[in-house]
This record gives sequence, C-alpha cells and structure tokens, in this order.
Amino acid sequence: METSPCFRGVLACFKLADPAKALEPPPPTTTPPSRCRTGFHYFPDTNKCYKVSGKRINFKTARDNCLGVPSRNPPELTSILSEAEMKMVHDLAYNIPNQGMFWIGLQLEDEEWKWTNGDFMNGTSYTNWATGYPREAPNSECVAYWMLSGWANTNCEDKYHAVCSYTPDLIQN
Repeated sequence: METSPCFRGVLACFKLADPAKALEPPPPTTTPPSRCRTGFHYFPDTNKCYKVSGKRINFKTARDNCLGVPSRNPPELTSILSEAEMKMVHDLAYNIPNQGMFWIGLQLEDEEWKWTNGDFMNGTSYTNWATGYPREAPNSECVAYWMLSGWANTNCEDKYHAVCSYTPDLIQN
C-alpha cells in the first residue's frame, strides 16, 4: 500500500518544503552605492559630482555654503572646463524654478580670472562668455552663468543660485 502525505478527510494536500531551505534568507536586493553625496549628481565625463542650490545667495555665501559640507574633499563653486561640462551644468540648472543666473567658481583676482579651486584661466581654457563679457565695470569681479547667453561678470553681492561640485575620492552614500 502506498503512503500518501494527505490525510483522509482533508480537502487539500500540500507538499512540505525542504526544512533546510526554509531557514535560508532570501538573496539580498541591493543597489550599488552612489559615487556622490545625497543631492549631488555624478557626471562621468569629469568624474565630478554637482549640485545646484535652491536659494539665491551672494558669491561669498555661495562659496562658504559649498565648502560647508565637512569632508576630506569638500565641494566648491564649480569650475567649468569643457563644453560637455557646461551643457551638464545647464541641464541641472534648468530644473531650478525661476532660474536665471547661477554662481560658478570664477572671479577676478589681481586682474586675472581665477577659479575658486586656485587654477587660473588662461588663453587656452574653455570659456563661455556672453556677448560683451567680460566687461570692465566697477564691482563686477564674480562670474555667474546666465541661462540665456553664457557667463557674465557681475557684482559679488548680487544674489543668484550656485553650482557646487567636487571630485569623489571613494564610493560614498
């Protein structure tokens, strides 16, 4: 006589699972960690992470806010060194409501244009000056990206959004 796992009077039969497998946890469903801190966007062409501030602030406050993220490799107002990088910054800035102008990390220092990371802009550097800029005007030592036409030197006390960036040194969350 054949033995059955079913009992008489039971309406359904069930096959019991292998008890050894019942204790195994399901395989993990993980996503790889981001290269950038929360709120920053990674751009592989430059290996940098970018963020656009949501509020309008002056140049010094923008620079301080970028640097205000405590880390070994703090963000700073971004340097834009290529057309591809400019397009990526434009695309990020385009998502900010009431966009217009955005601080970038370029300013006039001792009559030379210098990025806030310490690099000088030279004759072979990428530029995206708006028509008529840079202009010689008093109190126009800081540079903002003007969404409609390019870079414009303007008063450092004006209030605009800011674009911060940094190079990630490790995979971060």
